[in-house]
Amino acid sequence: MIHDRFSISIMIRVFLIVAASLLFAFLFARTDFLFSQVIVIIIILIQTIELIWFSRRKIRELTKFLMAVKYGDVTVNFHLDHLGKDFQSMSGAFRDLVRSFHEVKIDKEAQFQLLQIVIDRIGAGIIVYKEDGEILLMNLSAAELLRIGKVSRWASIGEYVPDFTADVESMAGSGRKLVELNDRGEQVQLSVVVHFLTIREEFCRLITFHDIRNEIEQKEIEAWYKLIRVLTHEIMNSVTPLGSLTDTILMLLEENGQQKPLALITEQQITDIRKSVLTIQKRSAGIMNFVEDYRRLTQIPHPEMEKIFVEEMFDRVTLLLRNMMEERKISVIKKVDPAELCIEADPDLMDQVLINLLTNAIYASKNSGLPVIELKAWEFEDGQQIEVADNGTGISPDKMNKIFIPFYSTREGGSGIGLSFSKHVIHLHKGRIKVHSVPGKGTSFILEFPKRLSG
Repeated sequence: MIHDRFSISIMIRVFLIVAASLLFAFLFARTDFLFSQVIVIIIILIQTIELIWFSRRKIRELTKFLMAVKYGDVTVNFHLDHLGKDFQSMSGAFRDLVRSFHEVKIDKEAQFQLLQIVIDRIGAGIIVYKEDGEILLMNLSAAELLRIGKVSRWASIGEYVPDFTADVESMAGSGRKLVELNDRGEQVQLSVVVHFLTIREEFCRLITFHDIRNEIEQKEIEAWYKLIRVLTHEIMNSVTPLGSLTDTILMLLEENGQQKPLALITEQQITDIRKSVLTIQKRSAGIMNFVEDYRRLTQIPHPEMEKIFVEEMFDRVTLLLRNMMEERKISVIKKVDPAELCIEADPDLMDQVLINLLTNAIYASKNSGLPVIELKAWEFEDGQQIEVADNGTGISPDKMNKIFIPFYSTREGGSGIGLSFSKHVIHLHKGRIKVHSVPGKGTSFILEFPKRLSG
């Protein structure tokens, strides 16, 4: 038995249309009932129109529900209650579903606002833009660092800070770059990182950047403190014994604050005075050499860039140190991939860097049973790398952060300027030097050079 009002309403309307159609068929055979035929036809038309209107009214209710879901409108009422219990349940379900969609929308908007607040509070600038130049995201830090307001097009940023956009666009792929901007006469250094990503099948570029001036200044201050400590330590080590020897000489030459007569000065005292003076002379020469080393470290010439074949450079420096390595029975392994690998650098400065690293490796390998030094070079995505590795004593963790400090040496008798010199030279080549060491197993120095060669 059908209890649903909607079904009964449809059935009644269909039944009335069928009955009216049968009545019209009956009257159609009678020519004397022409007026009645017209009336029946009108009734059939009215019933048909009413059925269509009734159905379309329900479709409109369903459309209204879908639009309410689309726009999250919880104020919409659904007039389906008069059609029975099933439609009463449907009407309630419609309202609950729209309300649920609305709550989800509110939650998402709250999460988006929270995310926007977090992004705006981040100290680094963040910009995301599409291929067509439309900016999808730009936080407050980005606007403040670039000294512009929030804009909607990447080209608009280029109007204010063309150097920034030009440097970013010059990066063909993902990577990192140091960008310098002029901010009211002051140079601003930004560390810029670029990533590519796809959002809803659209190619986008994510740019993050931050001002590294404070970091650089802090590192410079720390470097100066370390350098001053080293200089103070070396000078005090030299000056203290000089003062002691001077006191000894005065003690031998004076008595009660007055110069001793020559007759009271013995041959032994003259010998002691001579030894003290020679020691002072030797130590003074040592201080002069120390100062000269410092002067050389601070006056490294600017690199004269040339195309250097790495394999030839390896052969050249190993030939210079061949006697030292043969005396210590050190095996040398050279590997260059590809064999014609080139770097763009100053050949004289690079020879000196490799000589410094190889010399350190030779001394580090003196206690190895089978000492081996590896010279390797290869290409990577952003340039070329050169590695000098040994299987020697390694460097202890507490010394790793000091090895590039001028005049600090882990080797007895070492000047402590070789690694400082090497790092400075690599920095002048816009590259960097990395070190990895395991005590008792060996040390590896890796030199990274940016890709400059066109072919």
